[in-house]
Amino acid sequence: MDSVDLTYQKMISKLGSGVGDNSSLFNLAIILVADLLAIAEIRLRLLSLLDKELDVKSLVEVLNLLGNC
Repeated sequence: MDSVDLTYQKMISKLGSGVGDNSSLFNLAIILVADLLAIAEIRLRLLSLLDKELDVKSLVEVLNLLGNC
């Protein structure tokens, strides 16, 4: 094995011991992508609220969304 393969194997073994044997790097990547999509959805909601005429109801909705982050 070359040094890159050994480094990769060490990283996998460290992550495996930290998150358990049933998890893999692929599963961790899926979780990260899901989190990024949720953040993008929140941003789009905020932008759509800000595009409208800002009234009290919209302001309350924005504050509620920010509280859920």
